[in-house]
Amino acid sequence: MDNLDRFKVSKYNEYLGQIESRFVIFNNMTTGMVEVSREVNESLQSNDTRFLRNLNPNSALVKGGFVVPDELDETANLLSVRKDAEKYGMAIGLQILPTLNCNFACPYCYENVPEESAMMSREIMDAILGHVRQISTDKTESLVVSWFGGEPLLAMSQMQYLSERFLEFAEKKGLFYAANLVTNGYNMGTRVVSRLQKWHVTQVQVTLDGPREVHDQRRFLRSGAPTYEKILRNIRIAADAGMKITVRVNLDKTNIHSLKALLLDLEKRNLLGVVKISLSPVNNDGVACGVTESSLLESSDIIEQTQKKDIYCLMALQDKTDFRRLYPNVLGCVAESPSGLIITPDGTLYKCSKVIGDPDWACGNITSFDGGHPNFRRFVDASRYEIPQCKLCRLLPVCPISECVYQQVVLGEERAGCAFTDRHKTHHDSLIKIYKNARNEPCRTSNL
Repeated sequence: MDNLDRFKVSKYNEYLGQIESRFVIFNNMTTGMVEVSREVNESLQSNDTRFLRNLNPNSALVKGGFVVPDELDETANLLSVRKDAEKYGMAIGLQILPTLNCNFACPYCYENVPEESAMMSREIMDAILGHVRQISTDKTESLVVSWFGGEPLLAMSQMQYLSERFLEFAEKKGLFYAANLVTNGYNMGTRVVSRLQKWHVTQVQVTLDGPREVHDQRRFLRSGAPTYEKILRNIRIAADAGMKITVRVNLDKTNIHSLKALLLDLEKRNLLGVVKISLSPVNNDGVACGVTESSLLESSDIIEQTQKKDIYCLMALQDKTDFRRLYPNVLGCVAESPSGLIITPDGTLYKCSKVIGDPDWACGNITSFDGGHPNFRRFVDASRYEIPQCKLCRLLPVCPISECVYQQVVLGEERAGCAFTDRHKTHHDSLIKIYKNARNEPCRTSNL
């Protein structure tokens, strides 16, 4: 068979440039990472037809998806995988809020939620279980639950009731089951961690908004008592038990100056090599947020901070043993996935966490689920695959589309430009850190 024009360069390659003596390429579809010579790197970037014509079909470039068959439409292939996942209900994703109650009084979050909100009733929980049984098919492979709130650890009995039955159902059907948790971390002591592990909660997100003096001014108990030290003790307990912990840092103009101090404190406590750090700008999207425009940051402001040498090197110390990458997410977030639901304590359904509590965006109730509800369809039918500039984007397989869908459906913004331009650079820099960590070449902080 003539090899002429048999291969072409993948549109999803990320060229990371020269690192030490080698050039490094990552592919956003296959998540392969390869070291190549300068000549090969230049040949791929320039679509050198002679190089492609003489390429060995068994080479690492072909096996890793950096070069693909000439007849392959990569975008259409990605869309086909998504349609199959939708059609057969291969993955069921639920975000469950067992309560909107919270023991914290953070000024930028949920200011309009009463101190004593209802816990999820047995009727609603049974309706959730019935819904999962109804939409599960012979092709369903996984059930993933995200516990959210409010503070979900205030509703341990509800978490236990549902978790035990989810696990029974998954075992009976042969499904992969996993759960994750978004918590303020205050109640996550030894006994709670042990129970969470029994319920297959393997990943936990906990928020720290700065070092102790900053965090305790922003994230305090309703009584006004501080929380920082207890949260850090609980993070250590959960991490030592084998849980994967992400420390989310909500940043605005009032605390971004303290980022380095927080990272240094985590390093001092030997946590930077254990937890993953996620930096997120505070925003005023949704009805539950209580922030002022004057205090908000742009994503570019955070990127600028992380490019400073001292911050960059501290961030590079995370994930020493767990080199996490972005993996293709064809179904997208809960908002875009046809099998994804957000369920509040009274059973009200939403498709996006940013509209929780807004009745104009509710999608009915779990007791009478309607997949044809107009609000449900607005989110499910919004597709990045139909947006011209998204089709051309090398980040399409790993695009963090939750905000894209929110902007597209709720805000109705014209997509003249990508809202995630800055994320291209962030993704690129993160891949370089992953490569350096994998090569055991972390930044050194002894001189910081």
